[in-house]
Amino acid sequence: MSDPQVLRTLAAEIGRDLSLLGGLCEDSREVLDRFAASAPGRLELRIPASLVHDYYTGMETALSRIVEVINGAYPTGAESHVRLLELMTLDVEGLRPAVLSEGSRKDLDELRKFRHFFRHAYAAHLQWEHIRPLLERVVARHAGFASELEAFRAHLFRLAGDLERGEG
Repeated sequence: MSDPQVLRTLAAEIGRDLSLLGGLCEDSREVLDRFAASAPGRLELRIPASLVHDYYTGMETALSRIVEVINGAYPTGAESHVRLLELMTLDVEGLRPAVLSEGSRKDLDELRKFRHFFRHAYAAHLQWEHIRPLLERVVARHAGFASELEAFRAHLFRLAGDLERGEG
């Protein structure tokens, strides 16, 4: 990637994604507080399920931006969502550092699996005992996910500066 403006734009988009993810994390914390003493009812359960879905989707959106702009293409095939997470753990010499740690990949993969279930099991009965730990994971891991994305944003800004100075 040799266009500093594209890199700065990508960094700005990831920054916006992080802001939205932060809001979803706060909403998740509020739901956990609200239902600390008793499980949500059947209809209320759709809220935390949607938060887990939306959080993962937001993370995947940020990661998709990176792989499309920096790597050049989104993975294809039936396992493309799994492959995206795997690609984000790779330090690709001459292209980009790893975006995610292996621990973050594993945590995000659990959220990805739930998103798939949520999207495709239309009539399935949602269960609080399955959703609560995922929502807790969102809250517990958000700072780590955000830190990794912020580190990558810093890399993009450094790279853009190097290119503008003719060092890249």
